[in-house]
Amino acid sequence: MSAYSEEELVQWLKEESKMFDWGMIAVMDRAKANRLLIQEYIRHFQDGSYLAPQSGEVTTGGSWRNTIENALLDVPRLSFENANLQNAKARLHMAMVSGNRVRLEKQTNWEVRRIDQYGPQQRPELDMDLELSNVPGNVGEDGSIYLDLKDCSAFSFGFAGSSDEQTDMGAFFKNKFEALDDEKRIYRLGRIEQGDNELLRPDRFLLRTQARDPQAKDGDGAVISFIRMEGDQDGSLPTSSDTFRYLIPKDADKDYSAAVAVVGERIALVQLTQSLQKSIEGARFENRYEDIGTRRVVVGADLTQGQLSIPGVGERVIEFEDALEGMSATYKTGDIVCDLSDNLEIRLLPGGKGIVVKGGLNGSVPFRFKGIDIGDWDDQQKPIATLLINAMVGHLFAIEKLPYEYAFEATYILDDVRGELQNVAFDITALREPTLPPVRRPPGEWDDPEFPGFEDIQKLIAYLLLGLAGMVAKMVAEVQEVVAGPDLSLGANIEDALNKSFAVSASIDDLIDKTIKLNFNNAILRDKTRIPRDVVAFGKVNPTLTRFVVDDLEPVLAAGQKKTFRTVPARSDVVWSVEPEGCGNIDPKTGEYTAPVVDDIDGSFIRARVIARAKDAESSALVTVVRHGLMLNPLVVTTWLGSEVELQAGALGAVGNLEWRIENADPHGSFKTPGASTANMTYVAHPQGEYPPKAFYIDEVSVHEPDTGERRTMLIIIKDNNGPALTVSTTIDADSPSLTLKAIEYIDDVTEYTDWVIRQGPGKLEDNRYIADETSSEPFAVITAAYIDGRRTYEGLVIVPLPLSKNNRALAALCKEAC
Repeated sequence: MSAYSEEELVQWLKEESKMFDWGMIAVMDRAKANRLLIQEYIRHFQDGSYLAPQSGEVTTGGSWRNTIENALLDVPRLSFENANLQNAKARLHMAMVSGNRVRLEKQTNWEVRRIDQYGPQQRPELDMDLELSNVPGNVGEDGSIYLDLKDCSAFSFGFAGSSDEQTDMGAFFKNKFEALDDEKRIYRLGRIEQGDNELLRPDRFLLRTQARDPQAKDGDGAVISFIRMEGDQDGSLPTSSDTFRYLIPKDADKDYSAAVAVVGERIALVQLTQSLQKSIEGARFENRYEDIGTRRVVVGADLTQGQLSIPGVGERVIEFEDALEGMSATYKTGDIVCDLSDNLEIRLLPGGKGIVVKGGLNGSVPFRFKGIDIGDWDDQQKPIATLLINAMVGHLFAIEKLPYEYAFEATYILDDVRGELQNVAFDITALREPTLPPVRRPPGEWDDPEFPGFEDIQKLIAYLLLGLAGMVAKMVAEVQEVVAGPDLSLGANIEDALNKSFAVSASIDDLIDKTIKLNFNNAILRDKTRIPRDVVAFGKVNPTLTRFVVDDLEPVLAAGQKKTFRTVPARSDVVWSVEPEGCGNIDPKTGEYTAPVVDDIDGSFIRARVIARAKDAESSALVTVVRHGLMLNPLVVTTWLGSEVELQAGALGAVGNLEWRIENADPHGSFKTPGASTANMTYVAHPQGEYPPKAFYIDEVSVHEPDTGERRTMLIIIKDNNGPALTVSTTIDADSPSLTLKAIEYIDDVTEYTDWVIRQGPGKLEDNRYIADETSSEPFAVITAAYIDGRRTYEGLVIVPLPLSKNNRALAALCKEAC
């Protein structure tokens, strides 16, 4: 178990940033990460072979040669093999699902020692190590997450043979692998959706593994992704679990299996810009970077485009008081559009202390003065009085815009208690209020408590000539005071709009969830978000992909065979299905799968995905259906008296029913565990001295599967160095599919005195000429030779790899021209 609880980790994370200059760090339980990779492999098995069929030969130590013909390697599978920050490794497995292998040994000439034929029933694997420090990870333009495997090492091919032979054959595939085009040497881990902000969009990553408990040797641990975001540089890597604690908490009641940490300032910056985009129409932000020391660091963002719309106060009526009671003025302001382009900047505060927004507004308010109403005057006198008064305030009608200028500053922090970005301060300074021009008032106060009634027009004109100037000045002054006053002023309207636009208080949970979902293909689910300094989300490897697994994950079945799939742990609520169509049928309730029959299989095998779906989870198995269910390897092998040979049957899971037999009546060996029905069997040749000296003996071994009635046989050729032997050599005939055989006894050519017999395989003999049957699919023929010299019989044999063709490298090694 990890040594740290959630709270202990949070307190440790408060001390200082533990991001090592990476934009994001993701930690996943290693076992569950491997389970995800298997599921990913199964989901994409139809992508095809990773390498084209390969043929070639490898010589080991000068005396052993392995030839490969048409080796088809399966889609690669990746797994993380250890838990160690200092020596993090992964391994890539590529199964050989078809092809032939011939193993030769050089005595005087090259001799075939073993022939194997591979298929889904028996599939040796090409393994390669990935030192994660040498394997870069990148995110492509389409969002594909991939590893460039150009620096893989420790290639090994797991066929029967010495460790040196396996390593040398691995090197053969390594050369093939390294010769691939760059795009074909890429391992696709998954895909992310491209987010809308480069600050949270991965560009490159490094993988490491870490032990849960550095003192334990159980291999339990995590896979860590150190992620660089677009526009950034690589960070550094922790050197031990002392500097980077195991980030998956140990809290037993939480069942955590993953954690994602993101630089707090990045989350704050993205959250703030996204919030401001809701208030600022057409807002476009450009992230700002600066060189600090040797690093290029994001320090904020600048608004390059955007407008803030503020509604005007509309039409307002000012009711005059005192001596002007009964009279009123009407004005109207339009909506204000503030262009903030290149006039707003967001800056991160040093030390992760918060984020500040600074900006300025300048422009003008649309203004229209609609006139003065003089109230309840005599109907005959009112029109002329209104005309005269409005004529005297005519300068107000000419005002169309009221200029303004403001500066503002807002401060925000990520609040760990509320789990949100909060506005903690907002200051606004009016550099210029949008007010009417000042009015020059006449000396003294115009204050006539008894406003005349104006019985006739002459009296009105006289009165206006004496006091109209002062009355109008007072009206204009009151209009100005109202427009600029605290209740209805345009300045207050602008300040209120700014406060609302920049008073951000938003939960970051949605942003964290979206970021994790986009960047990890929904493989990690957040349970809880904490903000000790940077943002860390504790959660689980997606239980919909890891809550249960199908048992077993990669079965191989014979055509028409049935198999009932189950889940581990057992679930009764799953619905079973199979895809693609035409690859068998499955009972949706019981999970009983029926493989397609032979006539429905093109080629030697087909594959299908068996899916178990529940409401909360899904798991898949990859089932391979072969035309013939039983395979036995080697097909033919030579050994020595007293030696052992490992035999293997591709029994498709029905190993409990296998029956092993030695078919010839007088066997020259026996089984190490007679009566065993396992897929692996050890044959032991009888020791020296049990038989009269003879060049070789042949035992025919069979394996039988009673349920299907299938039987496969193979030959074991036991050599005796003390027996009289012929040396048999071959020559390829250029004009036909045939071989010319030659027999040598010591140094004498005894070919014409030799009896030739096809002991196993197709074709026919004409004297010492072997003519192959080109219609046969048999992979080899065994031809024996016997020469009688007086009372002594000399014997020899040759194992001929088939078909006879120019690309048969093993055959070329046997022939005289290749010796």
